[in-house]
Amino acid sequence: MADVRSRFGDLVASCVALLTDAPGANRKERKARTYAALAEVKGDEELALLVKAADRLANVRACVADGQRALWDTYRGEHPTFRAAAFRPGQCDPLWAELDTLLSPPHAPAP
Repeated sequence: MADVRSRFGDLVASCVALLTDAPGANRKERKARTYAALAEVKGDEELALLVKAADRLANVRACVADGQRALWDTYRGEHPTFRAAAFRPGQCDPLWAELDTLLSPPHAPAP
């Protein structure tokens, strides 16, 4: 992280730290810790939330396009908690609208 900070500054380093999953024994534990940190983000660091939403949208789009039902189910199960932590009204609303749509049952890949 020191290299990122020295090359890109404090804001980018803080955002990268927020985007990196916290340590944990499994995905559920890592995501719970990461989402808890995202829920507390304010000010300039909210830039990380835009990147996080765009990354999740890209992953969900790929799940739908590639028919990856198990991964889609994982993202769908995490979505309420992820959204509660990372969504900020007025910040990238079109990304969130598409993400909500793609994670609705009509868009589920075939099992």
